[in-house]
Amino acid sequence: MHDRERGFLAGFLEGEASLVVQEVNGGQSFSCAMVLKQRDDSQDAMERLLSTTGLGRLYRVPARSTSKPQIAWVIATQEHCRQLLALIESGFHGRRAAELLLWSQAVRTWTDESGERRRTTMRCLMAALAGARRFGVGAPSATPFAGRDQLVGYISGFLSAEGWIGFANGRPRSTVHLRQDDRPLLELLASATGLGHVTEHRPPRPLNPSAKWTITARADLAQLVDLLLHGGLAGRKLRELKVWRRAVDELNRPSPRREVLEAARDRLAAVRAYRPPPKAELLQLPLRDLRQESLDALKSWSHQTAGGLSCTAYMRWRCGQTGVPDRNTIVRQFGSWLAALEAADLGDRVARPPRPIGGETGRAARREQQRERVIAAVQKYRREHGRLPRAMEFFRWRYEGAVDAPTQATVYNLFPGGWSEVLANAQPLRVLSRSPV
Repeated sequence: MHDRERGFLAGFLEGEASLVVQEVNGGQSFSCAMVLKQRDDSQDAMERLLSTTGLGRLYRVPARSTSKPQIAWVIATQEHCRQLLALIESGFHGRRAAELLLWSQAVRTWTDESGERRRTTMRCLMAALAGARRFGVGAPSATPFAGRDQLVGYISGFLSAEGWIGFANGRPRSTVHLRQDDRPLLELLASATGLGHVTEHRPPRPLNPSAKWTITARADLAQLVDLLLHGGLAGRKLRELKVWRRAVDELNRPSPRREVLEAARDRLAAVRAYRPPPKAELLQLPLRDLRQESLDALKSWSHQTAGGLSCTAYMRWRCGQTGVPDRNTIVRQFGSWLAALEAADLGDRVARPPRPIGGETGRAARREQQRERVIAAVQKYRREHGRLPRAMEFFRWRYEGAVDAPTQATVYNLFPGGWSEVLANAQPLRVLSRSPV
């Protein structure tokens, strides 16, 4: 992608996308995602983003309450999130640049770290990301553009997401209306293009103040049309621009004709009105050949590794790679780690761990030790909180209060009766006293 396309992508995402860090499995792990939603009559614009980047998938979102049906572009895999960062990491210029920085740190933690360190870091970054979205937290200035191509692409993408083109008092007008803490970005756009002016609106409390970038001068409107066309405006906004452009051209005539402006205004309203589009199939990218990618990764790793080939050693090697399947993906493709190595003609190099000593007796003893650790952890929770925990409360608390306690899956394996069996074993024994006869 060249600078203009990267700028368009960054502008669109800064204006409309959600950068997500979320808990999964009841808080036992975390994941990242980028979600961008548009009305389903902008399918062509969404498919352009998908095909240009080669990342993520498109999904249909049904209408809810007063909303229209939508199309969601979702990027949710580790590899695709990292590739998206490579395209936009320096592309946000306003308040949301802080969000992008935190999200990039979360993506790298998600892909490079593991275990308790990853959970702790991701939890902190999720909280920091929520804090960065609060009103008034944004930076006092915006990041300048690196060049003209980046500027042109960014403005087209940003106005595709947040801009409005229409009429006021019978004349064409363009407006971008945002939160007041987005004012530095609007001032950057106005100064970089030399178009329009930025004002503030302070409504009565409890509403927050807002900022508005408005373009009304006839020469400025003509320049804006050229800028948006060169920047690659797409989808529904492009269809609106083609109609609105006629009014701008008419406004720049020595004697603008009112009937032409009114006809353009009515035509724009008709183009903007929602009409359910035909339910065309959404563009989908070709599926990856994960089996072949896994074999290629194993062979490449084996050439750089001496001795036995273990899962742990592979995951350490993978941290420095991009687009390489993880251990779980490989095992899903072949059924087991050994089967994957044998499929790659590396079965003779499997690292076989020593067999545990003790047989059935040893396994039973270790199982009982684990049960005791679970019960001890539940009793510790009771001492700290004055009551026995519910299941999800315990599994969230164990990350900080009992880090050596077994995982959720192990707990339910140790106690086939479920969480009620755990609580029954954790109850203190009651001594029954008998009255003398």
